[in-house]
Amino acid sequence: MNSNLHATVPVNVAVSEDVLKKIREHVLCGYPGEVCGILLGNIEVITAGTVDISDYVPLDNTVRGDATHKSFLVDSLEFYQMERQWLDKKRLVAGFCHSHPDCRAVPSQADVTAMIPGLVYLIVSVTDGHVMQPRGWHKKNTGNYIQELTVTVNR
Repeated sequence: MNSNLHATVPVNVAVSEDVLKKIREHVLCGYPGEVCGILLGNIEVITAGTVDISDYVPLDNTVRGDATHKSFLVDSLEFYQMERQWLDKKRLVAGFCHSHPDCRAVPSQADVTAMIPGLVYLIVSVTDGHVMQPRGWHKKNTGNYIQELTVTVNR
C-alpha cells in the first residue's frame, strides 16, 4: 500500500456531505454487520493539519457468520487491484473507515493494532439503524498511542 507518510500530523479530517452520504448508506446496508471501506484523498497535502477526504470506496467484508458483528477483513487482492487504479488517477489512500454496530465509535485494541501510522481512520457507530457522525482517529508513529481527530463536514 502506498501510504506516503507525511511530516505534518493531521488533527482534522474534512469530509464532504456526498462522501458522508456514501458512508452512511454503506453502514446501513451492512447493519447489523460491520462494514469497511477506503477513504481516498491526498495525504501529501495537508493544509493547516487537515486531511481532505475526496471519496469513499466500500469494500466487501470477507468475514462471515457471527463474527461480522465485531470484525472485518478485506480481500488483499481486491484492495491491490483497486489501489493500482487509484494511483493511475493520482488518488491516494488517505485512510480507512469501518462501522461499530451497536457500540461506540472508539477503536478497539484490534483496531489500534491494525492502524497504520500516517493514515486517517473513521469509525461510525450505528445502533438500531441510527447512524451517528463518524469519529476520526490517527495512530502516532511510535507505540499504540492514538489521537482523536476533529471531523468536519464540508457543505
